[in-house]
Amino acid sequence: RTVLIPELRKNVTANMTQIKIPNSARRVTIGSQDQQLYLATNGAADGESPPTHKAFIPKSNYLSINMGRGNNRNSYIYVSSAATSAEVSLILEEE
Repeated sequence: RTVLIPELRKNVTANMTQIKIPNSARRVTIGSQDQQLYLATNGAADGESPPTHKAFIPKSNYLSINMGRGNNRNSYIYVSSAATSAEVSLILEEE
């Protein structure tokens, strides 16, 4: 059974922004209507430039990520805008 957790909106800049994902969220869907985004889970730090190994999400698109369980789960994701700033939409789902 999938239960939708209310959508979050977050403003991000060209530097990585750390976003804590609630333990109950098993899937995160992320995107921006305004700008291309960069996404990282490893090798990123809050307030720093995007790392070399990152995913990108094209403008006006979403990317869905399974967060994993137990020791395989990341509690944080790191997001930045490819340009100056962007409003990011996050949809959190629990199973």
